[in-house]
This record gives sequence, structure tokens and C-alpha cells, in this order.
Amino acid sequence: MNPGQCRSLPFVALMVFSLTGSRPCAAVEAPPGALLPAKFAQATADFAAGRFAECRVGFVSAGREALRAGLAARAYYGAACCAAQMGDGDAAFEALALAVGNGFRDVERALVDPRLDPMHTDPRWLGFLKAVEERRVSHRAAMNPTLLALAAQQEKDRVEKSAPAAALERRAAERRAQALEFVDKGRLQEPGDYFHAAALLAESDVLEEVARARALAWRALELDPDLLSARPVYAAALDRERFLSAKPQLFGTQLRFRNDRWELQEVEPTTTDADRAAWGLPTLAELQALATGLPAPRAAP
Repeated sequence: MNPGQCRSLPFVALMVFSLTGSRPCAAVEAPPGALLPAKFAQATADFAAGRFAECRVGFVSAGREALRAGLAARAYYGAACCAAQMGDGDAAFEALALAVGNGFRDVERALVDPRLDPMHTDPRWLGFLKAVEERRVSHRAAMNPTLLALAAQQEKDRVEKSAPAAALERRAAERRAQALEFVDKGRLQEPGDYFHAAALLAESDVLEEVARARALAWRALELDPDLLSARPVYAAALDRERFLSAKPQLFGTQLRFRNDRWELQEVEPTTTDADRAAWGLPTLAELQALATGLPAPRAAP
């Protein structure tokens, strides 16, 4: 099949804002760090049931007892979401400050997470965003700068409207070659390095490169189980690896263009939406809707 007629859904579109990720079914392997403490799970259930006061208390308690900073940051972020739904700005910003103190640095997530929408008009919101951005800049300083720049170029090309398809693919191939060089020379150190290399390789049409992307994303999660953005990258790489091996995909991240529209490649029917949630993915119906909304591929010159 023409590579322009098959593709992966964008990783940004794949990410969902679950507070924890659901427990996966036995048929699909669980991400590292997927099994969470009981208080964390109960707070998530309280949020889903609209018990926001109980949810906030539960997440704060889970944050205090967390054995790693990343999990504490996720718990306090959850507490902020619960407080925001109650309209309690003081409790929300207290929890957000604790999240930042434990390393929360996902400014994009905070900006688009609808659960925090009630806080956007509070004068403290901009101060919170500034603190998160400072955390992110400090964290990125330890990453491989070349891989970081390549990943940024990849994201830019995903929204590029004017460049010819052949030029975009050539640039993508060059980025993958550079990423492979860093991998082969053992120059990945931080979890973010493994994540960026995985994201760069996961869209390849070469089976061996996609298999390496899957392994790299898994390693990123082993090093940092709270690097939730690596979960959909792993899932997409696994789906693409199976597609390139002529097997049904597990999750539904791989598309084909047929009958003038994008549609999902064949999906293994035993995979559940709980499995998808565990890997940071939308439901199957939502994935199908995302595919339908994508523009047609550009013809090669």
C-alpha cells in the first residue's frame, strides 16, 4: 500500500486526560506503574461518580503517601481537578502547587484539561502556568537536546499545510536516521530521551524501526512510570508493528485511506476500551471519529 494511504493517528490526539488510567484486562499487557494504590483508585472512582469532596480528600491522602514524586504529582493534580469541579479555588490552587512541587510539568495538559476550566479566570492561574513552564524548562535541560529538537520538528511537520508530502516524508526519514544513531551509540539517558526516540521511530514503515520504537517507549515507562505521554506512543508502535506484520492491531491507532475517507485498520475485537484507557487512549468509537475527521492525504507531485 502507498505509505501516503496509511498512517498513525497523531499522538497528541491519542492522549486522554484520565486521572489514573483504568486497570487493563488480562489480554493486553499493563503499562509499568499501571497498578495504583487503593486510595488513588478510590479517589478516581469518587471523581467519576461526582463525589468531588471525597475525591479531593482521597487524592490529597494518596499524594501524601505516594512512594514516588511523579505519582504524588498525579495525585495532587487529581485533587485540584476535584476541587475545581466544586468551585473551590483555594483548595484547587493549593493542590496544584503541591503537584508542581512534586514535578508536574505538563503545561499543555493543564491548558486543555476541561476539568480545570473553572480555574482559568482566577488571577492565580497564570502564576500556576508560569511555575509549570519553569519546571518543564528545568526538566528539559537534562534531556538530549538534539532528540528534543527533532521531536519538536516532528510535531511541527504534523500540522504543516504547505510542504509537499514527499518533502515531509524525507524530513521524517532524516529524523529517524538521526534518532537511530543516538540509540545505536547508547546516548539515551533520561526517560524523555527514550520517549522522544520512540516517538520519532514509531511512524516508520520499516518493521524493525517500529519494533525498536515499542521497546524504547517501554523503557521510558520503566524509568518513569508517570511519563504518561509514553503510553500512547507504545500503543501506537505496537499497533503499527502488528499492522506491518499483517496482524490486526490491538488498540485502533492505525488508519488507512479507502473510499475517500480515513478508517481504522482491522482491530482485534477482544481489546476493550478499558485496555485503551490503561494506555492513555480514547475509546474505539472516539478513535473512529478522530479518523473520520482527518483530511485526505496530499497527492505526491
